[in-house]
Amino acid sequence: MSFDTKKSWDACGAAFDRYTTTDDSFSDNIERPALATLLGDIAGARTLDLGCGSGTHSTWMAERGAQVVGCDLSSTMLALARQRARQHGVALELCLADISTALPFADQTFDLALTATALHYVADLATTMREIARVLQ
Repeated sequence: MSFDTKKSWDACGAAFDRYTTTDDSFSDNIERPALATLLGDIAGARTLDLGCGSGTHSTWMAERGAQVVGCDLSSTMLALARQRARQHGVALELCLADISTALPFADQTFDLALTATALHYVADLATTMREIARVLQ
């Protein structure tokens, strides 16, 4: 039996979101501070969050002024991302998409692409990387 990524995230998305958004979470204390240092000022940047999950990184980037499009294959996770964006008073554009296939965006649409904890679900990384390169300016 093969692992069904979409079915798994649709089923466990809310529990995962609770786990990763606690005050002592790795994301809040390690990932996002490191990203802030690496990314610098992202205000106005058209940003793509691939495998955005419940929108923690998407919302964080939008709070810093980025125009964020988040993609995920789980409608459960996207519903959580919409809720998080509303709670934080930011706008996100969210789309249901599988990052292991052709991305639903025109060439050179984005200034920045981020993916956190999603690539290990992709069997053919070459295709995904070509798509990321295609949609970046």
